[in-house]
Amino acid sequence: MNVFHGIFNKQEPHFKNERAIFLADVEALKLSLNISRIDDVRREFLKFHDHSTDSIRHSRVRILEKINPEFLCEILHKWGVLYTQYYEFLLVRHGVGGLNPQCGQAICMDNLGLTPKGMWSLSIASRYAEFWAEGSVHNPTIFDQWEKRSQFIGSREFVELHNLRETDDLLVYDRRGLALPVFDISEVLSSFNGQPFWESFHANDAHLVRLSEGAASTLSTISGRNFFHPGEIRVMLTQTSNHKRQALHAVNYISKRLGVVGRGYVRREANGDSYILDDASVEHSFFIMQSLRAKTEFVKFILHKKFDRVATAVFPNQNVMKVCPENCATIIGLLKDIKYLDGYCRNPTDYCYLDDWFFRGEDPSFRS
Repeated sequence: MNVFHGIFNKQEPHFKNERAIFLADVEALKLSLNISRIDDVRREFLKFHDHSTDSIRHSRVRILEKINPEFLCEILHKWGVLYTQYYEFLLVRHGVGGLNPQCGQAICMDNLGLTPKGMWSLSIASRYAEFWAEGSVHNPTIFDQWEKRSQFIGSREFVELHNLRETDDLLVYDRRGLALPVFDISEVLSSFNGQPFWESFHANDAHLVRLSEGAASTLSTISGRNFFHPGEIRVMLTQTSNHKRQALHAVNYISKRLGVVGRGYVRREANGDSYILDDASVEHSFFIMQSLRAKTEFVKFILHKKFDRVATAVFPNQNVMKVCPENCATIIGLLKDIKYLDGYCRNPTDYCYLDDWFFRGEDPSFRS
């Protein structure tokens, strides 16, 4: 079975363990489809789990061995049903040649009977079942949600939220930096009480990483509430320093719908841009950061400390560091240089910055 056809043959994986994760998703699907016919489910799953974690993380997770065997088997059977249901949904949606084969037939077909788009979506299905299973080990509330999560698959809201995940218009991470399933996104929608949307996820120990304008409109329709989105944001240079360091510019962050939504600075150098966000509302700062996160050429992001919680939401796998004289001489020098543009002397301790790794294309995010 050539499960890589049209997927990894045409492009390199984003992260070095992506191929191992994909193979684990495929093997987990085979296990879930056959789980009712396996004599010793616990033994077979632990064998699969050890091999997968060793391939993905080069380590093993022993906690499953300590769980009551009967309880673990119950979780595994229900996990298998969730994964199978989501796979059936993908077969209807992305079955090759419009055939929509049954699970038993499709699992033996090239690419699991799925188009390349369906194969990419397999990780979404796997995560949906995985999230419930992992949470159920220690959280009775999540365990008791199994029936609701099962019935949610295929519902109108489920399909609309899955569409946003497929198109990458909506991405939410849980507290461990892993993708939050659409059921849990729906739960946050139902708890929305009018605060900035990213705050709703923050209050539920999750991070809204990406929200397109189209996604905000869809979520507004689903929930019957208005989720604010300023539209696409671009950076417009407004002033250039006459100081000896000519690469420093004042910038406006411009929304197509609202006009200027924030102000800051950018230093342009050979290895990329360093952006500073200095003046904006906290709500607007979310959309400015989200827009900058989509850029690949900048190497540093400096922000006023009033935006640090927003930065934690938009960049959940990145540390927000305080600027300090001991190890931030470059940033402190940059803040001093800005004085030549606006005459204002800034206190470095009022600012934070993000680690450089993301901006060098070294995002180590992975679904563990």
